[in-house]
Amino acid sequence: MSVFAQSPLAEVCTIVGGGTPRRSNATYFGGPIPWATPTDVTSLDSLFIERTKEAITEVALNKSSARMIPAGTVLMTSRATIGYTAISTRPMATNQGFANLICGDLVLPEYLAYWLRDQRGRLIELAGGTTFREITKSTLKKVCIPLPSLDEQRRIVAILNRAAKIKQLRAQSRKLMREFIPALFAKMFGDAGQIDRRFPCRPLQEVSEIASGATKGRKIDPADCVRVPYLRVANVQDGYLDLREVKNIEIRIGERQKYALAVGDLVMTEGGNLHTLGRAAVWDGQLDYCAHQNHVFRVRPRWDVVLTDYLRDAAGSEYGKSYFLSVAKRTTIANINKTQLGGFPVPLPPLDLQAQYGRLARRVHGMFLQEEVAGTKVLKLSASIMERLLSSDGTRGLGSETSRRVWTGSAGAN
Repeated sequence: MSVFAQSPLAEVCTIVGGGTPRRSNATYFGGPIPWATPTDVTSLDSLFIERTKEAITEVALNKSSARMIPAGTVLMTSRATIGYTAISTRPMATNQGFANLICGDLVLPEYLAYWLRDQRGRLIELAGGTTFREITKSTLKKVCIPLPSLDEQRRIVAILNRAAKIKQLRAQSRKLMREFIPALFAKMFGDAGQIDRRFPCRPLQEVSEIASGATKGRKIDPADCVRVPYLRVANVQDGYLDLREVKNIEIRIGERQKYALAVGDLVMTEGGNLHTLGRAAVWDGQLDYCAHQNHVFRVRPRWDVVLTDYLRDAAGSEYGKSYFLSVAKRTTIANINKTQLGGFPVPLPPLDLQAQYGRLARRVHGMFLQEEVAGTKVLKLSASIMERLLSSDGTRGLGSETSRRVWTGSAGAN
């Protein structure tokens, strides 16, 4: 790919800041002028921003450092959270957490917004500050952007828009699938207020074998030590396993069987926060051998009473989550211990109904995992496209200091 000409941002756009009117003056807020803060941009799933959570008045605009920026301006977060971008679809103002780039005739707002996103890591490197990181307008003005023709910029933007649309559709698909499982469970067994009245309940410790896992950092005689793959809390998501990164742990040779997972085991997290509390997933033998750490319980169901797929989603249902929240020990974190887990009152529908549910849930979980794999590929492809299309500045592969100097327009400076 040809190397595009470099131009400092100051030569292709005007960079202005924002400001915050005094909160103590009630006449400054609640007006007709949209006023963006970084959270308005970081929460977007689009390249464009039209609405903001807050709005200010004309008086506030005249009495503060906030200023109106035109539609088509690229808003870039410039302090603490750096490098998130959006394009204004209407005139608005921003607080001081932004560098606002008003594009000239040589650069398209969409191209600039995508390029800045791709360069986020470098922008963070250029940021200074002690209390929080910030990239100043003077530094940003010197940053050089590869500048293809406007037609080439439009081609690049069209490709990246298609990639972004695919990512968005994948995310929507995964969201719908994640909502389907709880709906199916409630349809077949009742909601949180019904299920324990419809079916007899028994404590989990009576219908399964519960075991704690291996503790990290133990001192083990090297002659009696073996390193094995293990599941940690990060691997156990809500209803499925994320095995993109499986780490190793040291255990004693004689403990291999003690900590081994078997096909059909349920793995459940003890907590850490309200989102990870009591998360459950099924181990399907994805590795020849795998252990589990002490923050992940192994639950081995008695299949003559309760089936694994049903038990996983019972634990993850509103009924299960309500129980775990009610018994969790809460300090700075929320945890359940083995006794509290064992006391979970498991509603026990007939096995044939559990099996019917399991067959349906397996199909949905299978589709969800396929979507996860496809979504990961889309993210990697999108990142690759971004790098190939937006980083044709001749600095890839150069030493880090050389790359930094070329990128900031200081190559050859003494």
